[in-house]
Amino acid sequence: MLNPQFPYNGNQVWINSGRVLLHAKDDAVFIFASKGVGISTPATFNIDAPEQTIINSNRIDLGLRATHPVPKGDYLAEQLGRFFDEFNALAELVNEVAKKSKLTEFTNLSIQLTQLNNTAKDVKDKINTIVKSTTTYTV
Repeated sequence: MLNPQFPYNGNQVWINSGRVLLHAKDDAVFIFASKGVGISTPATFNIDAPEQTIINSNRIDLGLRATHPVPKGDYLAEQLGRFFDEFNALAELVNEVAKKSKLTEFTNLSIQLTQLNNTAKDVKDKINTIVKSTTTYTV
């Protein structure tokens, strides 16, 4: 957002009251500005829409000092799922070789891969649960 001009010397409207309510009885409320719209509160900020909430922007920063991109959850889950599936196939292959081999190293590798594979399955399940949720959140 661009920095607003202070003090402002043009035409302006100030509303200062204990409470301000805008209500469009038959249609919608629109706010337009040539430079930006700022909303600030020391407490909570709520947006309620029972049908859909749309944010249309080329860039969305979560926080003033945002530096990390927010992944697309369903795409990330799909890619990680592919990785976990391939890892599972590798773990099963090593387990089969370990059963046929008398080498202790294969047995130890098989045990480690089984534990790692169980962790991978757990992570995949948790990611899929988050992606299937109707609420999007960060942890």
